[in-house]
Amino acid sequence: MLTLKASQIRAPIRTISSGVRVRNVPNSLGWHGRNWPLLCVGRPGGTGGASKVIGLMIALAQNGTMGRAFDEITKPMQDFIVQQHMFFVATAPLADVGRVNLSPKGYDSFRLLDNRRVAYVDLTGSGAETIAHLRENGRITFMFCAFDGKPNIVRLYGRGRVVRSDDAEWMGLLALFVGSDVVEGAVRSIVVADIDRTSTSCGYSVPFMDFSDERRRLLEWADGKSADDLDAYWADKNAESIDGLPALG
Repeated sequence: MLTLKASQIRAPIRTISSGVRVRNVPNSLGWHGRNWPLLCVGRPGGTGGASKVIGLMIALAQNGTMGRAFDEITKPMQDFIVQQHMFFVATAPLADVGRVNLSPKGYDSFRLLDNRRVAYVDLTGSGAETIAHLRENGRITFMFCAFDGKPNIVRLYGRGRVVRSDDAEWMGLLALFVGSDVVEGAVRSIVVADIDRTSTSCGYSVPFMDFSDERRRLLEWADGKSADDLDAYWADKNAESIDGLPALG
């Protein structure tokens, strides 16, 4: 185990790499003999390993980019979210052997309803894992990450539900997306989620990538489909999840 002395620490860092035991630290920091998990992965050891890890931790602490948790979608989070071209949605079934699902989402398909409520348009796809998982247990996590500019990752945790075209809320929710190309696609449902926890993390390892354009292939595919075509597709492809949970069936 790597041992650090107080003299090696130059900032009021609260997070130290797992496997690093802090000794001879002032009582005011409350670190005596404790192990702390590393938020942004670094590997102690090797030439200059310890100093590199601590240097990273100090930089994060001084720049205010260490992970923080909240019970709402803060204004800085909202400002960040509306600038992103894509986001990710994660859900899972309750069964231990069930498959966790993670889906990327594009287009202008996400809306902030307030500081604890969000919605997005769910377009037709070859699977319906998110719908099936939400019907079973409601758990959902959203992730937004910066691919340009200042590094940042925002996660939203909550409980979601699926709104279909025959639900009373449908028209009101769909109106939130007027003007977006997304309503020209094969809209399958709208997912609404109540958020009870949010967090930020550094995103220092996320690569830089430039946004070029949206892929219009799904919208073009939808242009050639009638309502009956879509109903048949949903019945064939989206009736249940890969683990057999009911989705649109």
